[in-house]
Amino acid sequence: MSQVPEQTARRESPYFLRWLPVAGAVILLLDVWNAAEQADYHSAERQLILGSVFAAMLLVFASLMASRELRSLRRAESKLGELLTLQNAIFNSANYAIVTTDKNGVVRMFNAAAERLLGYTAKEITGKTTLMHWRDPQEVAERATNLSGRFGHPLRPTFETIVAKIELDQIDQGEWTFIRKDGTRFPSSLVVTGLADANGNLTGYLAFFRDISERKNYEADREKLVFELREALAHVKALSGLIPICAWCKSIRSDTGYWQNVEEYVRAHSEAKFSHSICPSCQEKFKDEIEKAGSGTENPQRRM
Repeated sequence: MSQVPEQTARRESPYFLRWLPVAGAVILLLDVWNAAEQADYHSAERQLILGSVFAAMLLVFASLMASRELRSLRRAESKLGELLTLQNAIFNSANYAIVTTDKNGVVRMFNAAAERLLGYTAKEITGKTTLMHWRDPQEVAERATNLSGRFGHPLRPTFETIVAKIELDQIDQGEWTFIRKDGTRFPSSLVVTGLADANGNLTGYLAFFRDISERKNYEADREKLVFELREALAHVKALSGLIPICAWCKSIRSDTGYWQNVEEYVRAHSEAKFSHSICPSCQEKFKDEIEKAGSGTENPQRRM
């Protein structure tokens, strides 16, 4: 009974031994594959670390650049704010009314002087109306008619007339009647010109104007004074030309043929007045008569 297992073991041992090389090769391959995996893992780990470091460096660099750009932007904004503050101060403290518009004439800026002169607030005007809002329609219609002749085609009495004038002369300058919010009118000196960007493209228009009522009143007073002086000069009487005078009695014949003494004639033809006295020669000649007529009176010559 004991011999059977031994024979069986001897028959099975060669079969087991046949698989030993295969098992060894598999184990070797597994070791090689494991080593390769370990190498790949360490390589990937190194790449990941290097990538993380590089990404961190890029992040730090980007942060530094962003901080630098932010500081530059803040400085630029600060300078721009100062310039805008100065611009607004000048814009609102100017004695001239200043209005800017877009290309269609719609108001974009309306300074404090314009508010004072026209009675509108900037909120009422900005973005809601054009420069034509306070213009006299009749004057605008007359301007459109005049420019239509120069252009050779009719122009509408709108903002188109201002644009047309600027296209012709680069500037629109003149005296106009403006109408305030309350309906009152005042004469104004107006200048309108175009605004352009860095490339020379038209972006809008700039208008500035002022009230010239005082100047107009002065001119009216001056014209009135000149008229009155001319009227006065027209009534001033002057003597000129040949005067017919009598050789004996010294009477003068007037234009109507009547004879008048010198005093009457001179009074009628001038503004002269007479004062009477006696000349030295007549005083000597008529000494006796003078003494009789003026006995006890003041010497007539002293009244000269």
